[in-house]
Amino acid sequence: MTDAKRRALAQKIGRRGELIFEQWATIGGFSASKLQDDYGVDYVCQQMLPTSKGSEEVTGLSVLVQVRATAIEKSGKPPRIGFSREDVETAMRQAGVFCVAAVHMPTSEVRFRWLDIALLEQWASFLKSERDSISMRLDSMSEGADRFSRELVQASRPSQRAKFMKARTQLRLEEVIPGAVLHTNSGAMGELGSCRGPQPHVHRERDGGQTRGAGHGDVPADPFCARLW
Repeated sequence: MTDAKRRALAQKIGRRGELIFEQWATIGGFSASKLQDDYGVDYVCQQMLPTSKGSEEVTGLSVLVQVRATAIEKSGKPPRIGFSREDVETAMRQAGVFCVAAVHMPTSEVRFRWLDIALLEQWASFLKSERDSISMRLDSMSEGADRFSRELVQASRPSQRAKFMKARTQLRLEEVIPGAVLHTNSGAMGELGSCRGPQPHVHRERDGGQTRGAGHGDVPADPFCARLW
């Protein structure tokens, strides 16, 4: 036994998984930039578009990626990747398009799962529970760099981002004020939000020179309504 520095097996597996993902992303038409400081996001992947023979240009679309590698093989059981409560909450705070990429080391296969409304609700339920971790089966995830590229375009659309952000704010609102509902109204000044909760007459408005109470618990959208998870 010596005192020399060592590399844990998990570190080796993790790094090999990142290298496999980098190759997969590069071949699939992405520029995968590894972040030096890892706080829940391993890569920022920029989508590239071929413009002529021998060159590509950025499309302006990008995705935040967390890479997970697994080398575990259990007879008769599909491989899984795990997430701690810290992993999940950190992922749910991301304001940009976010994706989990899983690398199956025995086959070098890469699969992915977008953080969409369905996964957002699943993870929110997990955080409300007493469990310490949650897992995801690789066979429930998508595959193929072409599909990854197409779905990034869909996930980046303003309408999709607006739906996602509204759903996330609603979940956060329910955590702070049980039973509250977020309402949004679009107008010339943009989209305004209000929170409808169980407490009536929370604020008062001016109406034709008269001061009246707002019924049904309507309150203006407080800063916490737009706060990240």
